[in-house]
Amino acid sequence: MPSSPERRRADLRSALNAIEDSEPGPRVGAFFDYDGTVIRGFSAAAFYEHRLRKLEIGPIELARTLLARGRGIHSEADFAAFLEISLGAWRGRTVPELEELGRSLFKHAIASRLHLEVWELVQAHHAMGHTLVLASSATHFQIEPMARELGAAHTLCTPVEVIDGRLTGRTAGVPLWAAGKAQAIRALAGEHEIDLDASFGYSNGDEDVEFLAAVGHPTAVEPEDGLQAEAQRRGWPALRRAGRPAGPARHRAYGGVLRCLRRRRRRRCGDRPAQPLARDDRRDRRGCRI
Repeated sequence: MPSSPERRRADLRSALNAIEDSEPGPRVGAFFDYDGTVIRGFSAAAFYEHRLRKLEIGPIELARTLLARGRGIHSEADFAAFLEISLGAWRGRTVPELEELGRSLFKHAIASRLHLEVWELVQAHHAMGHTLVLASSATHFQIEPMARELGAAHTLCTPVEVIDGRLTGRTAGVPLWAAGKAQAIRALAGEHEIDLDASFGYSNGDEDVEFLAAVGHPTAVEPEDGLQAEAQRRGWPALRRAGRPAGPARHRAYGGVLRCLRRRRRRRCGDRPAQPLARDDRRDRRGCRI
């Protein structure tokens, strides 16, 4: 649905005001979906395009991927079929190998897709001392670089099975899609004493209605048709994003945003020594424990 720049700025200002008027402190969570919400498009596309350039995709996998893309993902069965294809391509790869690939693709292909409106929301939540959480049906390799840039305290994602240091091509638990994502944030909130009624959630996908309904302050970000209808029915606010510059100008703009995030994070942490992650948090980030 088209919207004027003035309307978009007003909607963003309203979202920022809601954050500024909320309770300060870590008991308030800010839960962000990743693909389509924090970034434009899907992070998996960058990994797939990399494999295409490296000629790592055979005709059978290509045909299965195109068929799955044509059908779309409308149910847990559809998502499971998509995971079987995408995770199967990583079978036999090591964790350090995929972590390095994730960092490289983030730097060269994904970081420039960060939505500037989300960056402003993240800054506002940090200013209030809220607990920032990135929650996604994607894998650790896709979301961890952005989680670090945004200063997320926790990442929740689809866990992958690793045996003897290599991926098996299977999941290691419940995928964080639809109800799985809602269950994951409830579990995290219980572990870390986060008040979900006082917390914020942001997503664009039709499958994330339950995820958004789990928090007291849901926002539909550039919502798909199903989520838009549900948001209107429930009276949830919607946030529309502005257009983006193309080519090198876009990369310069996003590079400036990420540099600003790094400077802000250093200033916020500069008055105390960096603390190592607790054992559970290290496991969360690598294996996306839910």
